[in-house]
Amino acid sequence: MKAVVFQGPGQVAVQDRPKPQPQPGEVLIHVAACGICGTDAHIVEGSYEATPGVILGHEFAGTIVALGEGIEDFAVGDAVAVDPNITCGTCSFCQRGEKQLCQHLKALGVTRDGGFAEWCTVPQTQLYRLPHEMPTWQGALAEPVACCLHGLDRLGLKQGETVLLLGGGAIGMLMLQLLQHAGATQIIVSEPNATRRERALRLGATAVLDPTAPDWESQVARWFPEGPDRIVETAGAGPTLQQAIQVARRGATILYFGVARPELEVPIRPYAIYQKELTLTGSFVNPYTHGRAVSLLAASKLDCDTLVTHRFPIKAFATALATQKEAEAIKILILPHTIEENSP
Repeated sequence: MKAVVFQGPGQVAVQDRPKPQPQPGEVLIHVAACGICGTDAHIVEGSYEATPGVILGHEFAGTIVALGEGIEDFAVGDAVAVDPNITCGTCSFCQRGEKQLCQHLKALGVTRDGGFAEWCTVPQTQLYRLPHEMPTWQGALAEPVACCLHGLDRLGLKQGETVLLLGGGAIGMLMLQLLQHAGATQIIVSEPNATRRERALRLGATAVLDPTAPDWESQVARWFPEGPDRIVETAGAGPTLQQAIQVARRGATILYFGVARPELEVPIRPYAIYQKELTLTGSFVNPYTHGRAVSLLAASKLDCDTLVTHRFPIKAFATALATQKEAEAIKILILPHTIEENSP
């Protein structure tokens, strides 16, 4: 089978690999779609660790084609979304219900083979059945949606509050839609890319701002005279991490959701946090939210067609990864069993 293999920092290649066979407690999935995530780019660049030789891809869905021993709750032909994060269940964090902080966390597409392949074996504990009426490819969006839901749980938004959303990439566009469903009354999206700003307006943003504008803080103040109630940072970039603290209202909550490079250091003024009584919180992966994500997607609560801008065959992975950096790209899917590129 064809698979995207991580060979080390800066080295990734489409290779032929043997078709895997499910072990006890596992199923074999015919992969329908796997999304490219910012984490995948970080892995390829060498700024995020992964096991050399692993097949990449952690946002995927497909159809079960074979069962290992001991599988009782799933059957051949079931369409499933995959939660890639495998926890030990025995460390102190798992035992107190904080499995996202598991001391022995493993992940499909990072530490063991993932979904940028024609087939993938997956433990049954990581499977979420998709409804028959739901297109299987949409299940590939369940993982990023689940991560966003955990972030919003951490944010603690109350209905009627206002939000400044920093970053208009794939996660920003998912957050925008989820914030609307959660009852935010004003959502201002700050994004330097004009194409993405236009897309944010189409998806329901109250207004959009260009963070590179010299009067950016004044523009924020026009929408939020006292500052926004909640701020969601999705870019993981030094300037936006600082901007969040600068414009937050007194008593605001700031969610640092974007994946910053591990070595990034950002100067902040602790006095501002103290004097404004700010709450800063982070969000990591998707504990107990994958089922909710599938339910939202199945109920057509999210605009998947606007979100997914490009689809590529597995042989074109290098092109797909490069396309992710382009202005018009939001979410890019790899379709392992297709041959030709299919993008607007």
